[in-house]
Amino acid sequence: MKLRGDTVRSIHGIAMNAPPARTADTTAPTRRFEGFVFFALSILIWPFLAIGLVGAYGFSVWMYQILSHSSGM
Repeated sequence: MKLRGDTVRSIHGIAMNAPPARTADTTAPTRRFEGFVFFALSILIWPFLAIGLVGAYGFSVWMYQILSHSSGM
């Protein structure tokens, strides 16, 4: 039985170390990290993204009116 860190021989005779065993603690995101990601998305990113999209839409309508010589009335 091979344990973590044991030396293993490949088919070419080159010594290799066995890969470390994965544990659930290192791969699963923590509750604190998920809270931080939620905070970052809901407070920091989405409001600025929404304002930017509305501004971009308004700018595109304004430029269309300038280029098409439409007064909007």
